[in-house]
Amino acid sequence: MMNDIRIRTGAAFILSLAAFLNTTGAVAVMLWWLLFTRRFKSFNRSSIPIGSIVMVSAITLILQALYGTGISYGIRMSAILLVAIWLWSEQQPGEFLHLGVWLFGRRWGFELGVAADLAMLAFDDLLRDLSRIRIAWRIKSIQLTAGNLSKAAIVLVRRTIERATDTSELLAVRGYQRGGSFCPAFHTESGDFLGGIAAVAVGLFAIIPVSGFFILP
Repeated sequence: MMNDIRIRTGAAFILSLAAFLNTTGAVAVMLWWLLFTRRFKSFNRSSIPIGSIVMVSAITLILQALYGTGISYGIRMSAILLVAIWLWSEQQPGEFLHLGVWLFGRRWGFELGVAADLAMLAFDDLLRDLSRIRIAWRIKSIQLTAGNLSKAAIVLVRRTIERATDTSELLAVRGYQRGGSFCPAFHTESGDFLGGIAAVAVGLFAIIPVSGFFILP
C-alpha cells in the first residue's frame, strides 16, 4: 500500500504513460503492479474493475479479428486499467484536498481539492446506490430489462442531484465562498519511495530502447 498520495499520483501518471507508449512499457508496468500493489485485493472495492476488464477483452478480440492489432492494444490497456484500479482502490477520503493545497495553494488548490473529494464521494455513493438496487432486484426477482434499467438510472440521477443540492446548501450555510485555510499533511513510508523510484525506472525503460541498457551486437 502506498500511503503518500503525492508519490502515488505521480507513480500512476508515469506508469500510465509508460504503458501507453509501447508494449514493453506495458509489460514492465504489469511487473511493477505485481510487486508494489495488493494485486487482486484492489478489485474488492467494486465490481466495476471486472466489468472494465471484460470490456477491454472484448475490444481486444474485435481489433485482433479485424485489424490484427488487438494483442498490442490489450496488453497496453490492461496495464493502464490495472494502474487505474490500484489508484482508485488506494484513495482515501480527504486526500485530494491535501494534494490540491500542496500543489496549487490555499485558494485554487483548496477549491480543486474539495471538488475532487466531493466528486469521489458522490461516485462512491452512486456505487452504493447501485448495489442496493441490484440487491432489491435480486430479492424481488426483477428481470434486467430496458424499462427497469431506465427506472434505475432515473433513481440514481435523482439521488445524485439531491446529494449535490444538500452539499451546496451546507457549504452556503457555513459561509463558504472561495479558498480556505488548510495545512496539508502526508504520511510517507519507505515503501512509498521504493515504489516511486521503481515507477520512474519503468518510465525510463519504456522511453529508452533496450539497447540503451545492454550492449547488444
